[in-house]
Amino acid sequence: MQTVPVVILNYNGERLLPDCLDSLQAQEYPGTEVWVVDNGSTDASLDLVRDKYPWVKVIPLGRNYGVAKGYNLGLGEILKDERIQYFATLNNDTKLSPGWLGALVEVMERHPQAGTVTSKTVFFYEPNKIDTTGVLLYRDGSSQGRGHLEIDHGQFEEVEEVFGASLVAALVRRKAWEDAGGFENIFFAYNEEVDLNWRMRLRGWKSYYAPKAVAYHVHSAHFVSYSPIKVYFTERNRIWHVIRNFPMPLLVRSPYYTAVRYWTLGRGMAGKRGAAAKVAERTSKATIAITLLKAWGVALALSPLFWAKRIVNQWCRTVPWREVEEWHRRYGVDVETLTLMNRDRLDHARPNESLSGSGLGPAPGK
Repeated sequence: MQTVPVVILNYNGERLLPDCLDSLQAQEYPGTEVWVVDNGSTDASLDLVRDKYPWVKVIPLGRNYGVAKGYNLGLGEILKDERIQYFATLNNDTKLSPGWLGALVEVMERHPQAGTVTSKTVFFYEPNKIDTTGVLLYRDGSSQGRGHLEIDHGQFEEVEEVFGASLVAALVRRKAWEDAGGFENIFFAYNEEVDLNWRMRLRGWKSYYAPKAVAYHVHSAHFVSYSPIKVYFTERNRIWHVIRNFPMPLLVRSPYYTAVRYWTLGRGMAGKRGAAAKVAERTSKATIAITLLKAWGVALALSPLFWAKRIVNQWCRTVPWREVEEWHRRYGVDVETLTLMNRDRLDHARPNESLSGSGLGPAPGK
């Protein structure tokens, strides 16, 4: 039975950590080892962990490096132990079923080509609704959770291959992580997992879904949904990952699909439907336009860095571009679903609210 570190990247998660850590303490997998990598929290997160969870190992980074670099720095320390073959990534705004980690390890060991194994992630406050069971692709590099917002009536109960894992709650094979080079530090937050999934897939690694590994996710507990800052990071990082990862035939076509997505978002905004309409409720249309222009400006200004990374990435690609094209058919999402789905959620945590007050019973034994 090998030890598997569960790595939680934390930033000001004092109100979120108790449910997460309690559920990790209740894991049935004997090799569970828990690490909190702290991104310079200014609340009492570290005091909470040290006082109430002394069995948890802590790596204090001293400042907020964001998701990508924060994980890279923490894992750089954790993976100094050469015996570690797998590690799990976990958001601090989650609660887990007791069999979560064991189910992930079981699927990983059954599939030697698996670089990642993703959980069945449902909404914390609406556990009958699915957050994600893997990653779906749109042809301009955007992505969406598989099954997102669907009522869970048993439609995702089989172990199966997916395009990639949602690293909200997933198991990662060390060899695949090192092969792909870890997260891209400059991304800070958003699309870092999509970029990593692409680099792993291009090198021949696969991803699987483990339905018995159930995670309850608060969702957008740290960034407000539909905020301009989320729009900025998502769009900027999408452009960078497309430059690096898309084979040339897909790359030259991607601007067309971006235009289609923008057009559909515009229709949604006019009809008060979908993500763009939700952003417009919180800010002005002018702010949205300026945010997108800023994202494009910064992305293009720094694009030479990613064109250089592209050379290495495409040189290491082991799958033909036509197989990559097939991924979009097998794991694709249409533009209407991507842009016009109603994501007005009540599932994110309220300020100063303990997650243990959600009234959830025991995690379902699936």
